[in-house]
Amino acid sequence: MKLALFVAEILFLSMACNSKNPDFESYGLRTIHLVIPSENLAIMESTLTQKNSVRASLEAEGRSFAIKVGYSGKSSLFHPKRSYNFKITDGHSLVDSKNWRLSSQANEATAVKSIVGFEVFRKLGLLAPKVEAVSLYINYEFKGLYYLIEEVDLELYKSKGVYPEQIYKARYGRLSHADFSADSINDLSLGFKIIHGSERWDSLEKLILAINQNDQASSARAIDALLDKDNYLRYLAAAVYLNHWDGYSNNFFIYQSNHDLRMRWTLWDLDHVWEENPYQTGDIFGKNALSSFLLAQVDDRRSFLSIMNALIDSFDTTAILNTIDETVALTQAAYEADPYLNIFDRAAAVDDLKTNINHWHSELLKDLETHSQKD
Repeated sequence: MKLALFVAEILFLSMACNSKNPDFESYGLRTIHLVIPSENLAIMESTLTQKNSVRASLEAEGRSFAIKVGYSGKSSLFHPKRSYNFKITDGHSLVDSKNWRLSSQANEATAVKSIVGFEVFRKLGLLAPKVEAVSLYINYEFKGLYYLIEEVDLELYKSKGVYPEQIYKARYGRLSHADFSADSINDLSLGFKIIHGSERWDSLEKLILAINQNDQASSARAIDALLDKDNYLRYLAAAVYLNHWDGYSNNFFIYQSNHDLRMRWTLWDLDHVWEENPYQTGDIFGKNALSSFLLAQVDDRRSFLSIMNALIDSFDTTAILNTIDETVALTQAAYEADPYLNIFDRAAAVDDLKTNINHWHSELLKDLETHSQKD
């Protein structure tokens, strides 16, 4: 029976790969078509929370690719518009990468935050995944507007000329297991997952111990050896600028390259930026134990404030609002045709987002000016 299913699957995928690509409506975007045999879709459904990958094919750019595809995400798993991960397995690549996420943006009514958010991180010279709005079809059915986002993995780092020895991913941020507090050291596997490298936690343990010991001078020296502070302060500046509250103790990667073991940050998942959270004095300094320690040091605080001022000069509120308008215009046709997103009032959601940005940046600038004058 298993052999018969395997043969049927191979025949299905072979026919899909050799068939002429249909003329899908692109809605002005790159078109991605996933061809997944029905028995493989059934496997994906029956192993939903395990996110098992199955063989399929992908059609894009007039070509066909052999892939492994599975569901991704947490909350989107139980939404009818799900997100997917896929890996190209035939040696080829799409937009110079083999590993991608198709992010559904199912609960993001504006469908613009990822594009704008990643751009802020790039403005600060930080390593960021490629992201592009696409029209997704699965088995010839239009599934909607998706974002094709490059996976943060060993391949991405190597494509940027970085060769990590160790990669950690922060997770379960609401449980505060990756906030660098003294308690988080008890079981680091609760807050982090090892993506690449050996099963060891020594660098993270040393960093947390340094942050939380009483001897400030000794702590500062230890952190200098463990952390690329400029990288982290840039990451923190971007997160603060975006009101990326979900990025202080969650949704980031830490990597150590094989020629420099100091830890560096890479961002991930920007669905929750610029939400309607009231600004509180001091929000400019972020919200985890590492940020609190660094920004209590005069030189590090001055460096951070300088980075913040440079970011605002190069990508101010007006530039962000213009980028939002451009992204809305680019994706509007696909948004309107999306069977799930089109239930939202996008114009109202975008207006609310702009209001949140204007308010956040207004309060942030006041706080920035106050602290810049003090230092």
